Amino acid sequence: MPTDSSRLDADQLRRRDARRRALGFWVRVLRTDAGLTQEQLAHASGLDRTTIVHLEAGRRPLLTDRLWDLTAALNVTLAEFFEAVDHDLGVDVRSRAPITLAMFDRPAVEGSE
Repeated sequence: MPTDSSRLDADQLRRRDARRRALGFWVRVLRTDAGLTQEQLAHASGLDRTTIVHLEAGRRPLLTDRLWDLTAALNVTLAEFFEAVDHDLGVDVRSRAPITLAMFDRPAVEGSE
């Protein structure tokens, strides 16, 4: 569940709004590059068209489960999508600890297969 805005300080609100705008920008870019209308993307992702409108305007958060559906409909991976969003936010992803294949040498999450 999203955090109540009244519990966020000014810097947290600024970062949240910047993330929402960057996410919306990339939804719009990828949608138009794919030649999809908002209605077509809504149908392909299982979201309502008004949700797509609000996402693209940066006015709405998106649950993780729905983000999987949205990126699948846009034919991009979550990693590709977030890399684009992080780039717009000025996040230096090179400074982060890399994910290594060794991290995947463990049992799969139950029910994911």
